[in-house]
Amino acid sequence: IFYWTDPRMAGYTSPILPGTLWGPELFCGNCVGGVHCNYEQFVVSGPEEGRLKRIINYECTVQCSMDLRRFPFDWQVLCPTLVTISHWRQLDCARGGSVPHPTYRLVPLRRKDEGVFMWFFCSPTISEWLLHSYRPKMIVAKNPNGFTITKVMLSFNIARKSEFYLAKVTAPLAVLTTAGHFVHFLPTTELADRLDGAFTMFLAAIALLYVVGDHVPRVDFLTTIDRMIFITLGMLLWLGVESAAVYYGEERYGFSLTQVRTVDTIVGLSTLVGYGLVLVFIIIPARWRQSEALRVIESDIAAASAEGAALAGEVLSPLQPDHTFVLKETETRRSQLELNSLVPNN
Repeated sequence: IFYWTDPRMAGYTSPILPGTLWGPELFCGNCVGGVHCNYEQFVVSGPEEGRLKRIINYECTVQCSMDLRRFPFDWQVLCPTLVTISHWRQLDCARGGSVPHPTYRLVPLRRKDEGVFMWFFCSPTISEWLLHSYRPKMIVAKNPNGFTITKVMLSFNIARKSEFYLAKVTAPLAVLTTAGHFVHFLPTTELADRLDGAFTMFLAAIALLYVVGDHVPRVDFLTTIDRMIFITLGMLLWLGVESAAVYYGEERYGFSLTQVRTVDTIVGLSTLVGYGLVLVFIIIPARWRQSEALRVIESDIAAASAEGAALAGEVLSPLQPDHTFVLKETETRRSQLELNSLVPNN
C-alpha cells in the first residue's frame, strides 16, 4: 500500500481519476517463476492536500535458501524482496517504466490514520513452521550503471516444528530399539532366535525409514535426524553382534554360563540406557539452540524498538518461559509504504 502527496490533486473530489495519472510500483526481486500483480486501488484519500493511495497485490513464490544441518531443529529466514528503480505505472496501465535518478523515496508510514508498516489481514495456519517474527530492512544503493536502486526486504524468521519428526521418526525407532533389546530375555544359547529377533527389528527400522523418506531432506551431509537414524540402526545391528559374541564366548572359549549371562545382562542394560542418553543429548541441545537463536532475534527487535527505530520489526509468536513454542493465529500482512518527495515524471 503506497501513500504520497501530489499537490496537483488537491481539491479533486471525483471518484474517477485521470487514466494518465501515474503512481509508484515495486517488483519482486527474488521470486521463482512469474509474478501476478493485481492493481486493486488507486484513489484520492485526502482531497484537501492531494493525498493519494495505491494498493498493489503481489502473488508469487519466493525463493529461500535453507541451512538444513540442524534439521528438524532448524530455523530459517524467508526474505521476500521488493525492488524499485523509481518504477512507475499509469492508472490505466497503458504506460510504465523506470527512472535512473530517484523521483521518489520510500519511507515507513508516519501518519497514524493511515495504518502501520505491517498489517495482517488473514489467518493462515502453517502446519510445519512457527512464524516467529519479522524484521524489515530498506537499502538504497547506486548501481554501477548509474541507477539508484531501493530494496525493501522483509525477513520473516521461521522455526521448524520438530514434533512431527520426533513422533513419526524418532519415537518409532526408539520403540523398535527397545523391542530389539528383548532378545536379552532369551537364553544366550539360542543364537538363531536372538539373531532373528534383532534383525527383524533392524528390517522393520529400514522399512520405516523407507516410508518416511519423503519427509527427510535429500542433502549430501548428515542432519541431526540423520545422526539419530544411523545411531539407531547401529544399535540394532549391535544386538546381533553382541548375541553372537556371548554365544561363542560360552561355546568356544569356555566361559561359564553364569559369566556369559551376567555379561549379556550388563551389556543389554548399558546399551539400552546409553542409547536413550544419546538421543536425549542430541535432541535437548538441538532444541535449546533453536530456542536460543529465536531469543537473540527477540532481543534484537526489542532493542531496536526501544531505540525508536522505524523498521524495528515485531515478534509475532514469542517463546514461552518453558522453552516451548506456541503457534498463535497470525495473519499475512501487507507492507504499507509512504512515498515521500514524489516528483512527477516528465
